[in-house]
Amino acid sequence: MRKIFLLLNLLLASPLALAININDAFISLQCPLRGHIEVILHHYLHTQERWGKDEFETGGGHTIDGSKTIFEFANLDQMIYVQNSGIFIFWYQDERKIVQCQLLGLRDNYSVPLPVIHE
Repeated sequence: MRKIFLLLNLLLASPLALAININDAFISLQCPLRGHIEVILHHYLHTQERWGKDEFETGGGHTIDGSKTIFEFANLDQMIYVQNSGIFIFWYQDERKIVQCQLLGLRDNYSVPLPVIHE
């Protein structure tokens, strides 16, 4: 029975959720109360979140707590990624609400090396 349960978990796990690169990723989520949220994780421990028409916040770095990775933004919002289940959760500080979001898309956000010009 244990082997069947493990096999089902492996087969049903979302390949998108397992492929997240917490250093360079563009994440598209559908979240209650805010709708479409885009989160960009940059290589240099810089994060961005955007939602609505003109809402935008930045943050820095992440904290790892067991299977959870927590990204905090300047407005004290938090995005929590639960690695073993592939779930994305948002804490909205201004509304004091925690919601589970649906993953719409995930792709690598490759850094672009800028040329150095010596004078």
